[in-house]
Formats: sequence, C-alpha cells, structure tokens
Amino acid sequence: MVLYIAKIKLKNLTYTIPGGFNAAPYSAELNLWELPRAQSFKGFWRWWLRALLSGALWESGKYNVRKVRQATESLLGSTNQASKFVIYVSTKGEAKPISVNAIREWRRKISQLRIAPNEFLRWLPPSPRIPPIPPRLFLLLQAGGSDKELAEKISNYQPGDLKITIELLRRPFTSPSSEECSVALSSLLLSLIFGGVGAITRRGFGSLSFTNVEISKEFQEYEDLLNDIIKMNDPSKIHDLLCQLIRRSISSAQELLGVRGTPSPNEIPDHPLLSEPGDYPSKNVRPFNLSIFTLSIPSVTDNEKTAFQLFGFKDHETMKLLTIIGYSTMKLFWKLLDRKIWKIAGFPWETWVMGLPRRQEIDKQKLQVPCFEVDLYEDSSHVGSKRWNTLKTGYLLDGEGGRRISAISIKPIKRLGKDSWIIALYGFLSKDWHDVLYHYGVTPPPKRRKKDYQVRKRKVVPPKGVTKAFVEAWIKLKKIYGVT
Repeated sequence: MVLYIAKIKLKNLTYTIPGGFNAAPYSAELNLWELPRAQSFKGFWRWWLRALLSGALWESGKYNVRKVRQATESLLGSTNQASKFVIYVSTKGEAKPISVNAIREWRRKISQLRIAPNEFLRWLPPSPRIPPIPPRLFLLLQAGGSDKELAEKISNYQPGDLKITIELLRRPFTSPSSEECSVALSSLLLSLIFGGVGAITRRGFGSLSFTNVEISKEFQEYEDLLNDIIKMNDPSKIHDLLCQLIRRSISSAQELLGVRGTPSPNEIPDHPLLSEPGDYPSKNVRPFNLSIFTLSIPSVTDNEKTAFQLFGFKDHETMKLLTIIGYSTMKLFWKLLDRKIWKIAGFPWETWVMGLPRRQEIDKQKLQVPCFEVDLYEDSSHVGSKRWNTLKTGYLLDGEGGRRISAISIKPIKRLGKDSWIIALYGFLSKDWHDVLYHYGVTPPPKRRKKDYQVRKRKVVPPKGVTKAFVEAWIKLKKIYGVT
C-alpha cells in the first residue's frame, strides 16, 4: 500500500507568536527562536477531527460523545494505541527579536501614541483615543515582568517569514480504509484553513495560507477544491467552495461512522461541532456558522507607524488589520457601534461569548493605595462596604477566574493587496459554558492613587442566553466589519 496521502506547503499570512519553553517565542539568554512544532499541528488537527465526527453524528440525529472519542482514538491514536496516520512537519524561518530598548521607549511614549477609532474603521466615531496596537499585545505590555521578559513574549515572525511543509502518510504496517484516510485528510485541511499557529489565533495572529497542495489521486476532489480556493479572489465563491469542502467532509465522516444524513435536532449541541454552515441573518444560526467577506483598512497613521517601527513590525498594514480584529471583539467598539458613550457601564454588552477570561484583577500596589474601599452591590441590592486588596472587574466565576475559548473567531485567509484581505468569520454555537458567571462593573474606571469605588456584581446565566449572546455578537462583528 502506498503510504503517501498528501503534501501541503504553507506560509504564515499574519504575524505569528509561537510559544517556547519559557512561554515566549524567543529566548534572549539562549539566542534561540521557537519554530512551530508538529505537536501543535497535531493538536488542532485532533480538535477539528472531533468537531467533524461530532457534526457527522449530529447531522444524522445520532450524536454520541463516546462514539466520537472512540473514532478519534482509532484514527489519531491514544495512550493505548498508535495513530493510523503520521504527519511530518518541516518549518523554516528566521525572525528578529524585539529589543529591550523598544519596551522602554514604548513606556515613555505610551500616552502620546494614540489614534481615534474612526482611523481604524471610518464608520466609528473620533473618540476616545486608544493604543494603536492589538489589545492582547497591549495587555502583555501592561503585565508584570522585566523589560527583557516582555520583549521575549511579544517577539514574533513577520508575515511570510515561516515556510511550512506538512506531509500526511499512512503509518507503516497499518491498513486504514479509504473512508478513514478521507476523514483524516479532510479534518487536517479544515484545521489548516480555520486554525492557526501560536498565540492569539482566534484574533487573526498565526493565520496560514496554502502555497501548494499535492494529494493522492484517490482523493483528487480535495486537491481540486483547495486549488480553486487558492486561485479564487471572490469571497462569495470562496464561501461556496468552503461549504463544499465541509459537506464533503461530513459525508465522508458519516460513511466512516455508518450513519446517514437526516434532519438534525433543533437544539444547541453540548459541545462545538461542524455542521452545514449558518450565517445569521441571511441563514438561520447553526452549530457552525461561517461568513466570508473582503475587508479593506484605512491608511496607516503617523502614530501607528511610530509604534510599529518601534517594535520592528515591518508590515504595517497587517499589524493594523490585527489591531482592528482585536478591538472588534471588545466592549469599547460594541458601545461605539451602538452610538453609546464609551465610559458607560459595559454590562449590557455580553462579550463573554467572545471567550473567557475577560476579567481584570488590579492589585492595590499597582494603583499605589493601602487598600480599595468598595461599595458593593449585588444585582440591585446594596450589600455593604468592603475592603479589598485586589479590585475585580469583568467576568468571574463567583469570585474566581475561569477559562473558555471564544465561540467566534476572525481569521484572514487571503491577502488581495497591500491593504485588503479576505476574512473568515466563523463560530461554534454550543452549551459548554459555565452554569453561572458574574460580571463585576467598577465605577469610576480604576485610576492611580484612587481607592474609593462602587462595584456592581451581576449574575449572568450563559446556557439559557447563549443563543441570544452568540447572535448579538455575530451581528455586532458583521456590522463593525461593514458586512451586510
């Protein structure tokens, strides 16, 4: 039996921040760069395989978690058995680390380097003035640690710096069926299209683009679909091609699992899974939702150029794109879109569906106060005055933090020109959220040397409102990007 199934060549379309042994892409001490590892590709391949198998059963009306786990382990292995498939990953790339001096200079100029929201997207208002870099990078720079550690954490590969080759083969001395090979291949392709490498991938970082695809003639249909996607510049036609790939993948998975397609249950699944795509409001919301559109960004401003040059971000337009994507998921832009004053309480805008943690815990030492004097309310009831050493704000689990990936991702999939991209907005609607969340709203905004605050703790019950929150977030994002 021929072992070869596919050989796929890719490059990084956007800035990429892979994690290393010190949770950073670069170690100054060792002068060593971390390259994306095969293990990371295997990780999101397995995730998309589970989503595909789950979707195949869901679409047949026979969803079964145990069957998904068994099929996944049969194909990609477990602690008790080897995978039926092998991927070899070859990665080449060089990058320049961010200097410690850049961190120091950023701190010196941070109050001056601000731009208006309408300089990101023209339909937004001109205030407030905000940092010109992606919010996640801004938060990293605000975190504790030495200048050296911060420089290491935000060092990155520029777009096109990484050249990646992935080879998919049948494992020697195994005999996977044609259906098993088809499902393994299609789930790998889906993971590379919709996934990413490194950190902040659900906000556009680490996106990959195909440069060449060679697939065994037995699965020629997949090669034809991928080549059509590579050549196509029309977002509506790319959407149709991706839907074809999804339908073909689900059909192969149903053949493997021995189930047939029947109307899926009219309810929300317990976990993320792949389905025939929805796209509210033109189509009903579904377990998997997909919108493909073109996004052009305004010219890069002088303050953005200064910030980007400071950190060595050579591709200014791509970094501005990632900044827009990052802000589009924040309460600030949602308020501005609704023409509300940006300082008002953020509780009505349910950004928890965009991922947790969305919280801040500010230590008294950071604001240079002996303690925080808090006037605490729970829902509408005053529960008394408290002294806190840490000021809590955002979403928490009854005072404790909790993690959950975003239900919606924004991924650049093709660059059309200097300042224009084709973007995939996709999201999984599912019930796997915490039973209860609490939102802590702080008034006024935390400020150095100020110790007196009013905190309102409100209960959020995600499973009962997840569809509403998902749909509202989906609509908000499409409006921010100007998608009708």
